Amino acid sequence: MSLLAEHSDVQSWHGPLVVQVTFETTLGLLAAFFIGFFAPVVFGILAIVGFAQARWNLVAIMLPLMFATGWLALLIARMAAEASVGRLHDSDEPPLTFDPTLPVIKLPFALAMAARMPLLTWFWKPWIAAWWLAHFCVAAAIGHTVAVNLIKRLDVATVLVAVPLAVVVHFAFLFASNLYLVLAARAIGPTPRWCVRVWKYRFAIDLVIATLLLLRGLR
Repeated sequence: MSLLAEHSDVQSWHGPLVVQVTFETTLGLLAAFFIGFFAPVVFGILAIVGFAQARWNLVAIMLPLMFATGWLALLIARMAAEASVGRLHDSDEPPLTFDPTLPVIKLPFALAMAARMPLLTWFWKPWIAAWWLAHFCVAAAIGHTVAVNLIKRLDVATVLVAVPLAVVVHFAFLFASNLYLVLAARAIGPTPRWCVRVWKYRFAIDLVIATLLLLRGLR
């Protein structure tokens, strides 16, 4: 079954498509590369362990997982690299600046990556969306662990400083990985409107998740 329904949203634009490169772009790049390659690296290490211990069942499971998740990680890396340079276009087409009379379309980094993501057939939509959502959950778990440990290591007298600081730390992890929420919405959504709404309300989403997880972790 074919993975792609069309190439990407980039083909639907008829004018220049420019990316707004901001501090959020830097955080998004870090999330794209560090979190994106986490799974294939882990599966690759387990495959090496299987080879070393002659556990061929483990190797047979880990190698396909490594290649599948590695392909998705490379997809993320390619989209992030292309979005971070500030201008998007398909490799087999000239840059979208051919008509100077058309307005320049400016997109935030996460939405630019979503525009560059290959569109999916119906079979793959929920699986890919769940995979991107899992990346966001990993970032939330890492941020939660760091924040809770930060609070527990500080003295009780500094709790008024520790708790807000922990919220900021946790919020930063979530904010950096918002692009995975946007990609999940784009993977499963019939139109780009879903991912635009997720990006629009990303601050509220991150703040609610960070606060709820911290309150649960401090019980």
